[in-house]
Amino acid sequence: EAKARREISLAELGKHNKEDDCWLCFHDLIVALPKDFLEEHPGGPDVITCLAGKDATSDYEDIAHSDSAREWTSKYIIGYKEGADEEAKTKMMPKNSELSDRGGGGGGL
Repeated sequence: EAKARREISLAELGKHNKEDDCWLCFHDLIVALPKDFLEEHPGGPDVITCLAGKDATSDYEDIAHSDSAREWTSKYIIGYKEGADEEAKTKMMPKNSELSDRGGGGGGL
């Protein structure tokens, strides 16, 4: 059963900027990542904690995250960014195929 999501302001997001209280925004979705997730992250915890409390969409997309990593990230969604569209209230992290259709992701050189 999906958890209810709530609207989260950028000011509130910014308060959760530590390893033991780590929220990030990806594609208008706010995720709260537990410390054990950070410790198990293949890139190490520092690459995540330096972005804690911020919109990290472009940083996330600069790395070639797999669809399974995107599904894993979706487990930690707690809300959506203030002012996000209606879709953000129910969507999951977009799959790679969904991003390429929109030309998203950046980089690519």
